[in-house]
Amino acid sequence: MRRHTLVEYLVCLLLTVTATALATTTSVGADSTPLPAALVPPVLVSATRLSDDGAQTRHIVVLDRDEIDRRGASSLAELLGTVPGFDAQTRGPFAQVDLGMDGATYSQLVILVDGMRVNDPQTDHHTLNLPLTPADLERVEILHGAASSVHGADAVGGVINLVPRTL
Repeated sequence: MRRHTLVEYLVCLLLTVTATALATTTSVGADSTPLPAALVPPVLVSATRLSDDGAQTRHIVVLDRDEIDRRGASSLAELLGTVPGFDAQTRGPFAQVDLGMDGATYSQLVILVDGMRVNDPQTDHHTLNLPLTPADLERVEILHGAASSVHGADAVGGVINLVPRTL
């Protein structure tokens, strides 16, 4: 029994050595010049599977200081309500405001003050309960549409950046 196993082992070893020797030998008449390198087109790798720049969006509205004064709003909800696509629902005087934009609800919008996120982490109902009035703002930047890849998963509906005046 043992001799039969030894013979099989030697046959396998002989076949392996022979195959390795044949694979490493080169023919004498083979051309030894290297093949020309192929030109490979560049490949764009993106987390969003889109080839456009993530910093550019399709629709941005900027209300500068002159435009804010021209609209004559007394509250943020009133100011944003003058922008097409916005729906600001106030729940009574000096109460919370639920903001919607282009069909997105208040939980799908990100509110920034000077680039810092101010959304309430426990509830999204208080998105515009901020101690700011339109008179305090230098400009309002409104990014319509999905901005999740730049501003996080809850920016499906858009982003509102309130830039305050500097004194």
